[in-house]
Amino acid sequence: MLGSFIVSYRRQVHPLPPRTLRLSGQFGFVVFVLMLVGYLTRFGPLLSADQAVLDALTPYAVPGSAWVHTQETISTIFGPTTFRGVALIVGVVCLARKRYRIVLFLAAGVGIGGLILAVTKLIVDRPRPNEAAVSAFSSSFPSGHALGVTVGVMSLLLLIWPIASTMWRAIATTAGTVVILAVGFSRLALAVHHLSDVLAGFGLGLAWVVLVYTLTAPRLDLGVRRAIDRQGAIVDSK
Repeated sequence: MLGSFIVSYRRQVHPLPPRTLRLSGQFGFVVFVLMLVGYLTRFGPLLSADQAVLDALTPYAVPGSAWVHTQETISTIFGPTTFRGVALIVGVVCLARKRYRIVLFLAAGVGIGGLILAVTKLIVDRPRPNEAAVSAFSSSFPSGHALGVTVGVMSLLLLIWPIASTMWRAIATTAGTVVILAVGFSRLALAVHHLSDVLAGFGLGLAWVVLVYTLTAPRLDLGVRRAIDRQGAIVDSK
């Protein structure tokens, strides 16, 4: 079964164009830097946008309400812990099957990504909004949920992309986008983050996962080719 999966992986490889990946990562990094600089310099329009979003959503953030419970549920189900668990399961399976480069990709993307988040939060040390409807640990910038869901969803999408048909790529991309946006909105709806925190989390998460994928993807592909060769399939010599 594994052999047929690996053969399927190699025969259906349609990697994302390097330029698309590069531009995506650069875009994410620019968004993160703009949010960071905007906060550190107290850029008026950015702070006004942050406050406007809080003012619009805070009236609904009543502790114990169905609204707050729903947003907490979204944050929990699709939070960083969930994606760390998924990455751990996938990583263990790949480790057992000697797919070490996939393990490296997941460990660097999810594991080191969490470390980068912690260091950034410690350095920036932005206070949480006073309007927060629920308790939240650590500082506010960037949003750990926004970064975690972006890294988690993007990592899974990049891994399944080579073996998915066009239809399933569209479905997976749409579902992943909805999950990312839903988590980002839930953090705003709970008033535990400013808009710029969430956007910074999205941006840093995207930039990081693209960087890790760019560094490991060629070796991931070589690992697939070697596995196919052991199964006796014809290997592309390119």
